[in-house]
Amino acid sequence: MKKTSDISLNIFQQATVWSLEMKTFFVLN
Repeated sequence: MKKTSDISLNIFQQATVWSLEMKTFFVLN
């Protein structure tokens, strides 16, 4: 169970980082 929650937390963090990068990308353009 612990491993599953770690994986979903990691996916959530990756999605957050990705969306921030996309916002930065659009702002710079």
